[in-house]
Amino acid sequence: DSHVTTTVRGTVGHIAPEYLSTGQSSEKTDVFGFGILLLKLITGQRALEFGKQANQKGAMLEWVKKIHQDKKLDVLVDKDLKNNYDRIELKKLQL
Repeated sequence: DSHVTTTVRGTVGHIAPEYLSTGQSSEKTDVFGFGILLLKLITGQRALEFGKQANQKGAMLEWVKKIHQDKKLDVLVDKDLKNNYDRIELKKLQL
């Protein structure tokens, strides 16, 4: 029965593009932010570092899509792990 308007809140790079354009929050926008968080943990990079390299929004997602298409997910993994990660879990990402 009431309508509440709030301003956009969130970490830059984690906010779903559709939320920025529509202002509508949903489970999908939450999943997007969580997915970016997971990519940051896996890659060891910040979401905005990708934007600086490509100077565009969505650079992290484009980079991940290309790696996924090329089936080279091992490139995603943070180099500081020095190959100390579960390769079976990484293969599950290819599904």
